[in-house]
Amino acid sequence: MRFTSGLVKLILGFIIAIALIVSGSVALALIFINRSSLPPKPIFANDTNAVKKAANISKPKKPTPTAKKPTVAKSSKPSPSPLASNTYPARVTWNQGLSLRSEPSLEAERTGSLDYNQKIIVLQQSQDEKWQKVRLEDSDLEGWVKAGNTERVKPE
Repeated sequence: MRFTSGLVKLILGFIIAIALIVSGSVALALIFINRSSLPPKPIFANDTNAVKKAANISKPKKPTPTAKKPTVAKSSKPSPSPLASNTYPARVTWNQGLSLRSEPSLEAERTGSLDYNQKIIVLQQSQDEKWQKVRLEDSDLEGWVKAGNTERVKPE
C-alpha cells in the first residue's frame, strides 16, 4: 500500500510539473507575440486621402518642360468656398481619427472620417461648444466633430 501511494504521488507530481512548464511557456510566448508592432493601417476604397497618398507614392513624377510659355493651371475639382473671418486652420489630435457627422450629435449620420494629424479648417462651434463644424483642407467636404479633438495650427 505504501509503495502504490508513493508511486501515485510521483506520477501526479510529474504531471503537474509538466502542466506548469507548458502553461508558463504558452503565457511567455503570448507576451512576446502581443508586444510586436501593429500592422499598417488598411486603405479602403472610400478613404479618399489614403487613396490620393497611395496614388502619389506609386506614380513617378514627370519632368517639367523648361519652356517659358505662360500656362494656366486647370483644376479638376472645384475650389473650396471662401472662408469667414472667424475660421481657423487646425489638425486632428485624436490618434484614432475622428468621425465626420452630418449634425452635431452622436446619433447623426456619419458622412466621413478624418485621420490623425489631418489638416482641417474649423468653421464654427455649436452653441454648447461640444461640437465643431469643420471642412477638409482643399475640399468642400464639411461635417461636425467632437470638440477637443482638434488643435489650432498657425497658418502657413
